Amino acid sequence: MAHSYLFGLNKLNYDQFLKRISTDREILTLFQCGNILQHNEMDEFVQNMLFLSESIGTSLEMVRLLLEIEFQTKGISKSKTILRTNTMVTKLIEQFIKIKGKQFLSEPIKTVIDEAANFGPKGCEIDPSRIDTEDGLNDDESKKKKEEIAQSNFENLKNITDGLLKEKFFTEEFIDSIPREIRGILRVTRNLSEEIGLNGSVMTGAIIFLRILNPTLLNHKKIKLECDEDNVKKSQRTRVLIAKIAQNLSNQIKFGEKEQFMVRCNGILTDEMFEQCNAFLEKCCLPQQELDDYQKTFAKDNYALIVSESITNSDELCQRAEKVHRLFMKYKHKLAIKFEEGAARSSFWSLIYSLPPLFPEEPVATNQRASRRMPKRASSVQTDVVIDESKAKKIQDQQEKYEALLKRAKNEDLSEIEKLNPLTFGGEDAAGRPIVILTTVPMTSDLSEKMVFYIIRSLDKVVDQDYSLIVCIDNETANAGIKNSFAKMIYSSISRKYKKNLKTLYLVHAGWLIRTVITVFKTFISPKFWSKFKQIKDIRDMYEVLGGDPYEQSPLPLPIIRYNHSHDKKNQAASLYFGKDLSQIMSKYNKARIKRLKDSILKEKVLQHEKSGEKGPAPTMADVKEPKAHPVLPFISQIVTMIDAKYLNYEGIYRKSGRASVITELEKLLDAGYAIDFRKTKVHDLVGVLKVFIKKMEPTLFGIHHDDWVNLGKSYGDDIPVERFRSQLEELPQSHRDLARLLFLHWHEVTKYEESNKMNANNIAVCIQLNVLSGNDRMKSVPYLGYYGLVVTQLIEKAPLVFKNEIELPEEDEEQVDQGNQEVDAEEDAGENVE
Repeated sequence: MAHSYLFGLNKLNYDQFLKRISTDREILTLFQCGNILQHNEMDEFVQNMLFLSESIGTSLEMVRLLLEIEFQTKGISKSKTILRTNTMVTKLIEQFIKIKGKQFLSEPIKTVIDEAANFGPKGCEIDPSRIDTEDGLNDDESKKKKEEIAQSNFENLKNITDGLLKEKFFTEEFIDSIPREIRGILRVTRNLSEEIGLNGSVMTGAIIFLRILNPTLLNHKKIKLECDEDNVKKSQRTRVLIAKIAQNLSNQIKFGEKEQFMVRCNGILTDEMFEQCNAFLEKCCLPQQELDDYQKTFAKDNYALIVSESITNSDELCQRAEKVHRLFMKYKHKLAIKFEEGAARSSFWSLIYSLPPLFPEEPVATNQRASRRMPKRASSVQTDVVIDESKAKKIQDQQEKYEALLKRAKNEDLSEIEKLNPLTFGGEDAAGRPIVILTTVPMTSDLSEKMVFYIIRSLDKVVDQDYSLIVCIDNETANAGIKNSFAKMIYSSISRKYKKNLKTLYLVHAGWLIRTVITVFKTFISPKFWSKFKQIKDIRDMYEVLGGDPYEQSPLPLPIIRYNHSHDKKNQAASLYFGKDLSQIMSKYNKARIKRLKDSILKEKVLQHEKSGEKGPAPTMADVKEPKAHPVLPFISQIVTMIDAKYLNYEGIYRKSGRASVITELEKLLDAGYAIDFRKTKVHDLVGVLKVFIKKMEPTLFGIHHDDWVNLGKSYGDDIPVERFRSQLEELPQSHRDLARLLFLHWHEVTKYEESNKMNANNIAVCIQLNVLSGNDRMKSVPYLGYYGLVVTQLIEKAPLVFKNEIELPEEDEEQVDQGNQEVDAEEDAGENVE
């Protein structure tokens, strides 16, 4: 399996990773509208995304979402710019044509080139100013002669154009030859156009003629079509004229005064031609039922459940996936800032850290360059740095042993270890180093070797760079400690880079025996190691050392948290989040989080300043950029992300109750401020924690304006306008709006899996409407239950429309718009230069 060693941690391989990003509306919106990538990066990104999404069957869904974003962000006010500027969706459509165009465009395009060439370079010229006449004619005679030739040439042009359109394009054979994905794009475009009051035929014509026919008509090499180059040159002007006619046919307008010589082509653009074109464009669209079936099938296929490995089994596709992955890592902070304006930031970081860090890129510096930077030294000094041959031999032997173990590890079945989840990634520490979390698990002697294989397979590429390691001792589970034999096996198996690149080691909850061994051997181990080593008795101390947000850096397994809490007498009764005012909670949380972040960043800046030996004042807090606040509590985001990623297909996801004892314990630990790794938590327990949090909010999510929400249901019944929802949400505090956005978009996502989870919008509303609107005061709410149901059900159904404009979008660049509107003219100029 190609690159299988990349996917040992969170069970998210490149097939699953690409399924997520190619079908995630939030992420696609940022790449479509957020000015994230450079121009050349966007071209490469689009090409790689198309190849990869094609391999896993999500290409049409990706383009469908991008088209929805294009129409929703521009709307009727900017309708002239839709599909006419260089955005991700237009580039994707162009790539589709390059890949699939040859199979259905080659025959008609080649026919036009050959037929037009038969008339010669000027045989279809209809512009009198471009036509030459014989010498000796006066001006009037010359003008009359040119007009006669132009009219004769028009007949030639008309015959070729009619032949192309009526005999090649407007046929069932041609329509059937259009690839299903392109026909799906046309259907989605038509539907979206008509939804906002635009002419569906004009918008689909913009794709068929302006994005498919005209570019390939003017440049056959776009679809790698082989043609007689002499014929290509002879037919250039004729093809430009046909492209102009096709452009007006697409726009359903006739020629006017702007290009007087083209007015005669209105003889081609007859009412009958427009009717035939409209019928053709409708037939080109994928039948609506086929599109509905596709989306229905697609909705069942959760990305985290993909078992196919079409990408990970292909070296070529893996290389493309790695390029996409690198772009995500390069711009992760820029992307995260965009997400902070909504409520999906935790989901985004969950995605980023679901894959291990990439291979380090090849260093640019060469030995020759390095030698120029090194000061010259006397030969007597050089002898002091000669490596001892026996030491070098020992390092080489150790490396060879490690490489042999790594080779075995890649081919070993480690599913038994993976079920135990001993190894996860946190986020990054203040210095930007990845954090690896290793939790001890119950192990028999026969599992020890497999655990070694699992660790080196998972971490081989991670430890090529500096990293931090958190080792958690599970004192709650029997036989889950660190045995001396296993520690010795690990130490003898790993290579030098594991030790060299380890910058910080946190040992959490070490027992008396481990502490005794550490004390005894402290004098025999290098002080350099002890400078990296920190024993942690209370997890909160580690949170303070790491700085930042524990959920982004170090969510820990439940047994570790439970043990810590049971020995933390001082904070056992802490109550930070449940049953509190959400606005106050978010204010206190973000204030503490931002302070930790800034302190941690400043500490790292000061350390770097001291190491560099730079002159001048040390960095101060004024040099630290203010981090942005979190819109929602991270454990709420994490629970929602976990459900969306793994559990949407579970029957009765919001109807069935979780285990009361587990939910109570999780509530207690979360309320004490611990960051919990929920991967082993059952779905109904997760949902139970979420429902308890919403229920105990004081005031409730919508309770601040309870009567106004009830009046929505009274006034509008089962047809509450989207704008009324928006105006009502505007009345809420920012913290309530952010949480509502996260939750209602999540509940809308749940309804997409209704066939398997049996939860439509009404079912979900029954389960959560009291928690959202009334909280604990249930008796007073009885008269309003019907209105609660109307409001909550419709808000779930309309959530994408109600919350669609949460991300700030840039204004259109007018120069780009002008450039898009003049594409055919630019092609004409290029064609004349060739001619």
